[in-house]
Amino acid sequence: MQVSSEEAKMVEISKLQKAFESINLELDAAKSATVSECNKNALLVNQLELSTKEKSSLENRLIAMAELSKENEFLKNSLDSLAKKNSTMELDLVKAGKDNKVAMEKVQEVEEQYSQLQRNLQRCCFIIWKLFVD
Repeated sequence: MQVSSEEAKMVEISKLQKAFESINLELDAAKSATVSECNKNALLVNQLELSTKEKSSLENRLIAMAELSKENEFLKNSLDSLAKKNSTMELDLVKAGKDNKVAMEKVQEVEEQYSQLQRNLQRCCFIIWKLFVD
């Protein structure tokens, strides 16, 4: 009886050792899973930080793009305004050219009349001189 009691104890000890080993294996697996999850969490935190920085950078770029769009719109309006002024000035220049041509024609007419008057005056002076001389 003592032998069977000893055997029963040994069987019980063996069962307990197997259960202990099984629990140790489960504990090791749980530790490994915990370490793996911690690593994944650290990676996700790092990715989140990178994403946050990238988001901030993109927001800054969007702000800069909005400012550039405003400046571009201002420059377009300025260009349109300058183009209108340029067209007006070109029309004024064409008109001034025409007015200048008309004025030059009048000056030429006056010069021709002056030359004609000078010739007439010279002829008159010559005729008067001839009258006095003869």
